[in-house]
Amino acid sequence: MSVATWADQPIPALRGVDDWRRVPIIASSEPLVQLAASEGLRCDPQYWQQQRPGALPALWVRQAVALRLTQAAASLASANLGLLVWDAWRPLSVQQSLYDEFASQLQQAHPEWDAARLASETQVFVSLPSSNQRHPSPHYTGGAVDLTLMTLDGQPLPLGTDFDAFTPAAATGFLEQHDHASAACRHRRILFHALAAVGFTNYPDEWWHFDYGNQFWGRISGQSARYGPANLP
Repeated sequence: MSVATWADQPIPALRGVDDWRRVPIIASSEPLVQLAASEGLRCDPQYWQQQRPGALPALWVRQAVALRLTQAAASLASANLGLLVWDAWRPLSVQQSLYDEFASQLQQAHPEWDAARLASETQVFVSLPSSNQRHPSPHYTGGAVDLTLMTLDGQPLPLGTDFDAFTPAAATGFLEQHDHASAACRHRRILFHALAAVGFTNYPDEWWHFDYGNQFWGRISGQSARYGPANLP
């Protein structure tokens, strides 16, 4: 399917990831590999730039994830587009930093929430840090990536919100309902369809978050997960 066709094809209703921790993991020994940049695939490690505790200057993913990102980038080249990757495998220290920061923001905004409500609302956008073999944080598996569309000269395109904009407008299908004729909506469609074509699933509350092989992916695809916790080589 062409990029122009993707741009005109609305994003379908997306399945959520409720109860993702119950998805069984049939663990693969597939290693983490450093994501290699190319003309159509660039790395822009946001948490390293933010100086989050333990953040790395390189991005790491499972081997099959790297292959699929390369395939997706190649499918965009005819339209002079590519992929700009912001985050992938995430150390638990970074996950903890993001979780604590967002929980604090929500607590200040909603002092009436009890601890259970606060934890639930925080985890809409930031998973609880976990190295548990049965339900690790999605980014800790090496099977989750955060990314956007770019031009081949490396300029990110508008997709309606900034990265980590933890608001309703970040939902992947938000613009389909509120601004379907916008360039940002067309860009979201292209990103979604290009990644879906090579096997990724999307987390529906974040247009930038895609999964392959982890429990989010398993919950949406109806398969067992392939990736448990991962450590750097």
